[in-house]
Amino acid sequence: NGVVVGDFGLGEPVRQMVNITPGRTVDVTLTPTAPVVSGAGSWPWATVGTGAALVGAGIGFYSANQSNLDKLRDDPGNQDLRDAVDRDRTLAIGSYVLGGTALAAGLAWVIHAALDDSPSTATRLTPMGVKVSF
Repeated sequence: NGVVVGDFGLGEPVRQMVNITPGRTVDVTLTPTAPVVSGAGSWPWATVGTGAALVGAGIGFYSANQSNLDKLRDDPGNQDLRDAVDRDRTLAIGSYVLGGTALAAGLAWVIHAALDDSPSTATRLTPMGVKVSF
């Protein structure tokens, strides 16, 4: 009689009781089950972070727009400043829209993942050909 132990790096080792007579060889297949992974991992938080970064970029572009707008009031004929004002306004609005959308989607994903208790994936590893001799 003996115990076969297999450690597959999945947390708990797999143990199986084996009954054999001395001098005989038996083939034993250990079948560990990997822990069930639930939720979406870090992707929802990455989406939230990306959305926040884009909103932050929008704030930066808005600030640059306001600064260039003040300069344009002092020099209304400066075409470069006018172009910069238009560019920064467009980039600020685009960043707000994309960032707000990503932020809202990421937060919805985080909430959904937190409320969803069904596993999203299950992995099973089945090693073959484990041989034990007593």
